[in-house]
This record gives sequence, structure tokens and C-alpha cells, in this order.
Amino acid sequence: MNVRQTLATIAILAAAAGAHADGPRDGSRFSLRLDVAGSMHPSDANLETAYYSTGPDYSIFTDRETKMLYHFDQKFGASISGAACYRLTETFDCECGLGFTSYSVNEIDQNSRRTHLEAGDRVNTTIDYPEAEGADFKSIVIRPAVRFRPASQGKIAMYLSAGGDVMILTGSGELAFEVPGTSIGGLPPDVAALEFDGSEVLFGFDFASGIEFALSPAVALHFGASYVVMQKAFEDFHEIVVDAELGEALELIGYSFKGMSFSGLRAAVGVIWYP
Repeated sequence: MNVRQTLATIAILAAAAGAHADGPRDGSRFSLRLDVAGSMHPSDANLETAYYSTGPDYSIFTDRETKMLYHFDQKFGASISGAACYRLTETFDCECGLGFTSYSVNEIDQNSRRTHLEAGDRVNTTIDYPEAEGADFKSIVIRPAVRFRPASQGKIAMYLSAGGDVMILTGSGELAFEVPGTSIGGLPPDVAALEFDGSEVLFGFDFASGIEFALSPAVALHFGASYVVMQKAFEDFHEIVVDAELGEALELIGYSFKGMSFSGLRAAVGVIWYP
């Protein structure tokens, strides 16, 4: 379901619920919410290997070394989520939400830094590979939260919310990787597809604020924004490499990576139904 279809569904639900509203909005203790949202997540620090030999008979005085660098750029998420809410007091609700997000990565840059001996001097070159394409990152988030909404603000009400986030993240894709020990006679090394495919459970929290507009005693629309603070993902990148031999080579070579960031800003619009 795309965003346009989801917005149409929200409008239909709002109209149907409004037509059958039979109780005062402030008297309802239960409510259901359906949201669509967009989010933005920052660029990551490079995944960078240590220098390693690309030739089978390495000598620091004659042979070649290389290191690989990968950069996961800014990410954008498109989400759909729902929540069941219960009013604890006139101003506080508790809720439990479930959401699905699909992420697109702006760019995944990849290159190698090669060094070799030439006329007694070390020469450094940078080899740029095409941007990695086809990377796929998705998440399911479980979000228990509390929501503060003053009880008597008429048809327009401000709200504040704070929640915990349990994210089940999956990611897959392919990166170019210069294979150790395959540079013969100074020729370029073989390049393998470093395929990754894995999942991880992350934990975080978020703060949100927004406005509710009452359309009827039973239906309200809301617009809000939030900031999500989330653990970094896939810091042990070699563990999600599909080819065990390449994963072991990456671990033995050694690399630095602070992980992928899924913290960021989120904007949402949705409908709230008070049965």
C-alpha cells in the first residue's frame, strides 16, 4: 500500500466513524490510531578496512596493499503504523503501537585506496567503484508510550508523547570487495560481491508533539513530529556477510565501523477513532 492509498483509507475510516459516532469524545476511554509518516536519518561514518595485501607473496618493499571504504549516506523512511490507546486520566493516555518502515539510502559510495612501490617511492591511488545499488533496509517497531493531552481545549488540542522503541531491523545488499591475495604480477586484484543479509534488534526512545483536530465526537485528525534516538545497527558488519569465507577475511583484515544510524526526525499524520 502506497502513501496515497493509505491517506485515502484514513479519509474513508474517518468519514465512516464520524457518521456512526454516538458518544462524546472526552468520554471515550479507548481509542485507535492509524498513521502514515516520513522520516530522515543521518549519514554514517565510513566502514573502513585496514590495509591488507592483495598479492599472494607480500613484501612491504615490492608488493601492493589496499583498503576498502564504504559510505552509507543519509536514509529516508516511509512508515505506516497503528496504535491502541487507553485513557488513564483526563489528560494521560497509555498506548501500544506497531509500525512498519521501509528505508531508502541516498547513496552507498565505495572505493579502494591502493598503495604500491614505484621507482623506489610509495604511490597511492584511489579506485572508485559504482555506487552500490539494491540495498534494502526495513524495520518493524513496537512502541509502548504515554501521551499527554489537556482535557478541555475544544476542537483543537495540543499533545505531547514519549515512548520506548523496540526495532526489528533487516538489511541486505552487495558491496564491491577486492579479494586478498589475488593480485598477480602487479595486476589489479579480483573483485568479489560482498553480499550482506541480516537482522538485529535495536532499542531506543522517542519524544513527539503535535495537534489534534476533532472532526466529530468520535473522530480526530492529528499532525505531529518526533525525534527518535536509536542504537546503531550492524556494528559487527562481518557477522551479516553471507559468504562465510569473505566474512572471515573481513574480520581477519580488521575494520572500523560505528554502525548505521536509524535515529532521526519523523513527521506523521493520522486519524484517531474514539469508539
